[in-house]
Amino acid sequence: MNTIILPLFKKTVKAAAVAVGVYILSAIAALNVPAAVVGVLLENALIGAYMRLEA
Repeated sequence: MNTIILPLFKKTVKAAAVAVGVYILSAIAALNVPAAVVGVLLENALIGAYMRLEA
């Protein structure tokens, strides 16, 4: 069961990281600095979770 869930979770985290990347770009385009900072922190957490899943 773990072998089925883990790849799906990896794909979900990767999709969320891409969505947050788009969010950061839109926040920068709107000159919304607090939203961009929150997006960068969230992106960092998602990439850390993805790297932890890869190991």
